[in-house]
Formats: sequence, C-alpha cells, structure tokens
Amino acid sequence: MKPAMRIDFTQVLSAADQHDQAEAIRLSRERDMLLAYLTQTDWLVLRAAETGTPIPDDIRVKRTEARTAISELTARIPPDSLLP
Repeated sequence: MKPAMRIDFTQVLSAADQHDQAEAIRLSRERDMLLAYLTQTDWLVLRAAETGTPIPDDIRVKRTEARTAISELTARIPPDSLLP
C-alpha cells in the first residue's frame, strides 16, 4: 500500500493574494524605473552644484515628477513587499 500523499497548502495563495502580489511587483518595477531615471540624471545635479551649469528645465521638472511618483508608489506598496 502506498503512503498517503501529504500536500502542504500553507504556500497556496488565494486569487486575491496573487493579485495583490502581482500589483506590488508592478508598482515596485515602476518605482525602480523612476529611481533609474534619477540615477541616470544625477550627473546633471552634480554638474550644476560644481560648475553652476543649470539643469535643463525639462529634466528638472521630470526629476521632480519622478520623486513625487516614487513617494506615492512607495506608499502604495505593502511594506512586507518592499525590498532594500
């Protein structure tokens, strides 16, 4: 006689949990793209600080929008989903 098969259901996610997890991943990826944009344009901030060369207005505005969006996205991501 075969031993009874044991199934561990503790790791099974409900449909709602799967949706929440997918949404947290989507928000995290969006936030990561915005953080990457800030990283890519940081040199302009340093150049402005060191030489006085102004940051182009369109980039300055986009950086401000990115920082605002990052704050809003971070607030919407469940804390246990945030990775360092």
